[in-house]
Amino acid sequence: MLGSRLIHVLFVVISFALSFCETKENQFNTEPRNEVTTEEAYKVPSVMYKKTCGLLFLLLGYSCPALSTKCPSLQVFPESCQCEDNFVEDGVDLEITCTGGSLDEVKSALSQVDKLSRLEVVLDDIKIGTLPSRLFQGWNIVRLDISHCELDSLAAPGEVALAGLEDTLEELIIASSFSEDNEPAKLDISHLRRIKQLDVSFNAITELGNDWFENGPTSLTHIILSNNGIEKIGDRAFANLVNLRQLWLDGNRSGPLKRSMLPRPANNLEDIQLDNNALTGVPEDMFSELPALKDVSLRTNGIARLPENTYKAILSQLNTFDIRGNPLECDNQMDWLFRSKVNAAVLGRCEGPRGREGTDLDSLMNGK
Repeated sequence: MLGSRLIHVLFVVISFALSFCETKENQFNTEPRNEVTTEEAYKVPSVMYKKTCGLLFLLLGYSCPALSTKCPSLQVFPESCQCEDNFVEDGVDLEITCTGGSLDEVKSALSQVDKLSRLEVVLDDIKIGTLPSRLFQGWNIVRLDISHCELDSLAAPGEVALAGLEDTLEELIIASSFSEDNEPAKLDISHLRRIKQLDVSFNAITELGNDWFENGPTSLTHIILSNNGIEKIGDRAFANLVNLRQLWLDGNRSGPLKRSMLPRPANNLEDIQLDNNALTGVPEDMFSELPALKDVSLRTNGIARLPENTYKAILSQLNTFDIRGNPLECDNQMDWLFRSKVNAAVLGRCEGPRGREGTDLDSLMNGK
C-alpha cells in the first residue's frame, strides 16, 4: 500500500518536472540572442535540459507499469476476504469479496487497497445490522453488492446512507438481506448522483411508497425489485425517474397498477417486467406515452382478456409481448388481436373457449 502511494507521488513529481523542463526548453529556443552572447553559451544549458528531460522520461516509463492496479498479497488480507484483478466487470479495477466474517474485516481488507482503484465490493453472508454510514468513505467504489446479509438499515437514523460514495457508486445490489423482521420503510439513495443501476431483489418489502424515489436520483436507468412480496406501490413511485430504461417488478403481489407511477412521458423506458403479480388487468392508459417501449412481460398473472384500447397501439412498436401463463379467453372480444398486423413476438396460449384451448396466440394472428 505504501509503495503504491510512493509510486503515485513519484508519477506526479515527474509529470510536473517534465512540464517545467519543456517550458525551459521552449524558452531557450525562442529567447532572442544579443550580439555579445555566443552560440556556445546557449548550447550548454539547452543540452543540459535535454539530458534532464531524457532521464525524466526514462523514470516515467519505469513507473507506469508499477501504476497498474493489482491486488495486494493475500497474506495481508483477512481470511474472510479475497481480491480479484483479472476477471472483473467492465469499468472495475479490483473486486473485493468478503464472505462471513465481520465489518472490521471488510474495513481491514479495504485498507490494503489503493484508494484510486475502481472497486467492486461484495459482502456476502455477513451479520451487518445497521451499516456504518462512513464505512466506505474514501474509496472509489463503483459497484456494491450486499447479498445474504442480515441488514437492518443502510445508516443509523439521521445519518446519510453510503456517505462518501455520492460521486462514485454506479451500481447497488441488495439481495436477500432485508427480512420480515427488518423490513425497510424507505430506501433513500437520492444523494447518489452517479448511480445507474439498483437491484433490490429477494427481500421482504411489503410497501414501496412514493417517498422512495421522490427526489430521484434522476441518474437511475435500471431498477430491479423482483421477488420482494410488494403488496402496494405508490401511485407516483417512479414518476420522477425520467431516465428510467428498465423496470422489473416481477414476483410481487402489487395489486392494481396506475399509469401515474411512471414518468409522463416516459421517453426512455424500454423494458417492463410485471410477471407473477396476481394482476387481472392493467389500466387502459398503462402503455400510453411510452415511445421507447420495446419489451413487456405479464407472465403468470390472472389476465383473461386483452382489451383493444389498452394493447393495440403499443403492440405496433414492441419487439416482445409475453403473456404466457395467463387464463386467456380467445373469444370474439379478442378478435381484434387476431386481425392485427404486428411485428412483435406475441407469446401466449388460449385456455378457452372450446375449440381454441391450447392454441398459441401467434398461430391465430396474421392469418395463420
